[in-house]
Amino acid sequence: MEQNEEAQLPTAHLILVVEALLKDPPEIPDERLLKFFAQYYWAEGRINESLTCLRLIERREELSVSELRLRGYWQLYEGDADGAHKTFSEALQQDGGDAAVRFGYAYALFYLEDYSAAAEVFQRLADEGGPLRCHAIMAAASKAMAAGERPDEIQMAPIPGLSPGLSEVLQIRLLHGPAPAIKEILARLAALAPEERLPLQRLLAELYLEVNQERQAVSLIDELLEGHAEDGVLMFFKGIALRRAGQLEQSSATFFRALMLAPLDARTWGGFAACCLELNESDKAVEIYRAALFLDERNPSYWSELGMAESQLQHYEQARRCFTESLELGLHNFSNYFNRGTCSLYLHDGESALADWQLAIATEPSHPRAAEAAALIRELGGETPDDRFIFGEDDK
Repeated sequence: MEQNEEAQLPTAHLILVVEALLKDPPEIPDERLLKFFAQYYWAEGRINESLTCLRLIERREELSVSELRLRGYWQLYEGDADGAHKTFSEALQQDGGDAAVRFGYAYALFYLEDYSAAAEVFQRLADEGGPLRCHAIMAAASKAMAAGERPDEIQMAPIPGLSPGLSEVLQIRLLHGPAPAIKEILARLAALAPEERLPLQRLLAELYLEVNQERQAVSLIDELLEGHAEDGVLMFFKGIALRRAGQLEQSSATFFRALMLAPLDARTWGGFAACCLELNESDKAVEIYRAALFLDERNPSYWSELGMAESQLQHYEQARRCFTESLELGLHNFSNYFNRGTCSLYLHDGESALADWQLAIATEPSHPRAAEAAALIRELGGETPDDRFIFGEDDK
């Protein structure tokens, strides 16, 4: 598949992906499509979709060196030095001479504080006369750190292969937050040719939504959609703006359109499923959340929301498993404990219900439904956290 097939994506290739994901259970789309999309979306700055492709490809076959490079550099960006070290080590087993892999591996060693080993790899790259100044800079920095000295300069690991300016802006966002990143994008856009601007403009729309600058976000999204009507990520952002404005049915239709245009972005499925849940279309919500989780199985919010949909259908055992999965993935909040407790009650497991309601109150004692949880605990003859931890004269 060639890059010039971009125009065919919405009408041919993307539909095949949607069909695979809507099966029961969802299926992995054709890996030939996934391999193309992984590289195409990365170059477009659509990193969520690219990484999703890698996860799906990996379920069927070993990732290639070029695919491992993408994952490894993103792990470095996210601060997952252990994961990056593992990824680049695997890539080196396939091709020990790949300079980009060796460079990423050196950064992984540096982030793991193995400065002597990092210095050796960086220095070899510098000695080979590569085009990057940072080889020599990081070699010197690694040597200084290994000697317990303060380096003159340290450079962050790059994110290679992205469109112009995107790597730099992402690093600013990581280090300084969304506001400086917005300022940097606005400064960079004027210097770019019109055909180069879309990846940064997409990120700008996302950042506007992140900082709740709704007017700027909607204005930019609408402007961009006039020229890029088939851009699924922009359509997803449009769905978010509509949902925040209380236009639920319009938001649902927009998320569905986004899903069809960007089916490898789990967020499009999650946005549409959330609208289905709010519109009491529980059967549809379950179907769509399952696809979202097939793409992003470690998303605790999707597990929690799937639990809500299953609860609405009175599938209490399935719902309880969903809330448990969400909690195990780290989403420890009142709602997850309260809802799991309610499922346990319907399943005639009063002891588990009491335990979860107590945890719900302990987790968020000021939650608007904390009094309701306390009443349910007392109704079943249990003790609220406040009842169990009383200090005063009666304790003497």
